[in-house]
Amino acid sequence: TGIILVPQEFLTIQAAIDVASDGDIIRVSVGTYYEDINFKGKNIVVEGEDRETTIIDGGGGGSVVTFESGEDLTAVLSGFTIQNGSGWVWTDGTYGGGIYLDQSNPTIKDVKVVGNTATQKGGGIYLFQSNPTITDIIISGNTATLYGGGIHLTSSNPTITNVTINGNTSQRGGGISLKLSDPVMDHITIVGNTADYNGGGIYFDLSGCAPVLTNCVIWGNGVDPIDTSFSSSINITYSDIEGGFGGGGNIDADPLFCDAGSGNFTLDGSSPCVATGQDGANMGASDVGDCGALSVQNNPLSSKYSISSIYPNPFNPTTTISFSIPQFGLTTITAYDITGRQLETLTNEVLSVGSYSINWDASSHPSGVYLIRMESGDFTQTQKVVLVK
Repeated sequence: TGIILVPQEFLTIQAAIDVASDGDIIRVSVGTYYEDINFKGKNIVVEGEDRETTIIDGGGGGSVVTFESGEDLTAVLSGFTIQNGSGWVWTDGTYGGGIYLDQSNPTIKDVKVVGNTATQKGGGIYLFQSNPTITDIIISGNTATLYGGGIHLTSSNPTITNVTINGNTSQRGGGISLKLSDPVMDHITIVGNTADYNGGGIYFDLSGCAPVLTNCVIWGNGVDPIDTSFSSSINITYSDIEGGFGGGGNIDADPLFCDAGSGNFTLDGSSPCVATGQDGANMGASDVGDCGALSVQNNPLSSKYSISSIYPNPFNPTTTISFSIPQFGLTTITAYDITGRQLETLTNEVLSVGSYSINWDASSHPSGVYLIRMESGDFTQTQKVVLVK
């Protein structure tokens, strides 16, 4: 086994791949590498130093990463952000903007696939007759014109674990689309994806798919989150599915993400997804985070937007802000001083219909008059509070 360093020994990742042999490790230092890479059938490890700051930018010239020559599980891609790809060119358009797999079974882990596009299928990732292992990755902000904004599978049976799929768009299958595929998916968060027609979260291109989903959260993907029109069999258990879904251990409840609007899908400690998965596991791809003081009140429904109360007022130094929203959407509560200068964002989350409360600890601010502003959809409301020390 040899170790090849980029850029110390080779300026580009592809140049290092070209000289590598099976079993070699290519270690890539922090930086942005403007290139597309192809493993060329080599069962090697290509690992970035840090996925947040080690970036492969395709420049819109094709699929950023390609596996197409029978690579097996010992071919590993890890530690990168994969961005700005436009897909592998076929006669009818492009496929797999970020990562393209054709009859290959590599390991893809600790990777972010963001901001890629395809004119046909798989804006983020496209699989054809491939059974990779995909673990600990984020697929976000990708677009496919037709199917699978985040990921599309054709005749593929991957194992997908601890994966977040959010903010992707397509005509059908904003998050995922499947055709003749049976993936096994565990601890997956599919949230905030959109489809023009069908399956904001998941879409089945044809019958014959039999995916297995466990410990998943599928939430906030529009009015048609799972389109099963062509699905012959889908097995979902111990998962939080907006709108409900038949299956053992499934629930339909706001997952209470810490800050979905900012892409933080860790769970609040009071989330219904905590310890309710299979064998007491948490649902979704993220663990419990430090979310602050947002809590759900007893009445689950609301007929109007409002800051219903701020109490006590005057206060010292903590007050509770209670508010209600009548429809699902991003809701922001912000504190300002009397001049309108923003001080703190108290919550910025995608919330379901209901009533909520959040505490504001103003101990770091002087006595005076402050403004609490609520924004949700087209609604805004501002109330004054008085801090007296």
